[in-house]
Amino acid sequence: MDRERDNETGKYTKQYDTEDFVTALASEDFLSTNEVAEAVDCTQNLAYRRLKTLEEEGIVTSKKIGRSLAWQLSNS
Repeated sequence: MDRERDNETGKYTKQYDTEDFVTALASEDFLSTNEVAEAVDCTQNLAYRRLKTLEEEGIVTSKKIGRSLAWQLSNS
């Protein structure tokens, strides 16, 4: 993950690769969005958005457990 400063806002930006999320999910059968966010060191909102994209690409799947989503690597 790179740490670069945005020229317009002056804020640091971080790049999160797909591999960061795949590595986090490879460690357990199912992880909550919050658990993935903690493993990747990003916000829960960013983790959710990235995981939804990865789900659309067929890389991960989700399962609703109560009010939460649990994520796992896809079998394909």
